[in-house]
Amino acid sequence: NNDFVRRAAAGIMLRIKEAQRFAIQVSKRLARSRCFSSTGDSKLYDFSHLYSHNHLQLPKLPVPDLKSTVQRYLQSLIPLMEPSEFQKYSEIVRKFEEEEGSTLQSLLLQSLEHEGYPYSYVERYWDDMYLNLRCPIPVHVNPAYNLKHDEDCGKPKSQASRLSKFISLSFRWQEKVLRGHLEPEKSPSCMSFFSRLLGTARIPHIGRDILKTNAHSRHVVLIRGNKFFQVQVLSADRSEILSCEALEQQIQHVLDTVPPAKGNEVGVGIFTWEDRDAWANTRKQLETCSAINQESLRTIDSALFVVCLDHGPHQGYTERAQDILHGQMNSISNRWFDKLQVCR
Repeated sequence: NNDFVRRAAAGIMLRIKEAQRFAIQVSKRLARSRCFSSTGDSKLYDFSHLYSHNHLQLPKLPVPDLKSTVQRYLQSLIPLMEPSEFQKYSEIVRKFEEEEGSTLQSLLLQSLEHEGYPYSYVERYWDDMYLNLRCPIPVHVNPAYNLKHDEDCGKPKSQASRLSKFISLSFRWQEKVLRGHLEPEKSPSCMSFFSRLLGTARIPHIGRDILKTNAHSRHVVLIRGNKFFQVQVLSADRSEILSCEALEQQIQHVLDTVPPAKGNEVGVGIFTWEDRDAWANTRKQLETCSAINQESLRTIDSALFVVCLDHGPHQGYTERAQDILHGQMNSISNRWFDKLQVCR
């Protein structure tokens, strides 16, 4: 309700601002940076055109002919229907094929007679489906995957050590993408999605969400105990990157000084679990409450990604899968489902 939103904004979002200020102070104390190595000026593509231009001149996904589409659709119905019901639907489908089907097929083919988006006959409809969904996005929409188990995971401070390397390598990889030096895979395949892989946020809006990308982001956001920490990884001119040692010390300092959230504590991240229209209304209220809230949300949205610093080791594959898909009772609000997030 509105009272809960106001309390969340006053009690939690203010701590985000305090956490950001704290992270900046820690960064100044620990700042040690490394210069990026030079890779020359030979670009394979212009990053600003990576999403809008087909620089590899790849052919578009062909549109199946109407007859084969109808046949595949009917085939998919067989295990779902009784024979009598299937016969009824077959007649409806055949009538569609003979009447409006050919007209719609022609319109579909005409829609691809252009350069740029959409790049295939399914892309626009896929994006509409993805962004128009109003259900909560954990489990229903967001994918999740495990990184390979590290033999050092059980050692002291291994969490900070591994995360610092992951963050550093992610920024180095992103810099390669931005500079146009990312080589195509063995067999040429579409690379446009690399322009939005990192730095993208899903922003809730009534009826349809939007995507915002800050591919040139210079920071990550750490989440620990429902508090948010902004960590600057790149220098202002993007010529230097914070060393793994400095990153590790910052992460470890947060782990040592900020207790994990208790099971009955509610953090602002829980709102990203909501129905999308409900979250859109809540976010609007948070932004209306104060300029601090607006700045905090912008900081989270514009991060290259967020890192969820949970407490304790995983016990097994099931718990691990639950943790990255939706979080546990003591970590469910220590998440931000509108961003790419790295857990633990």
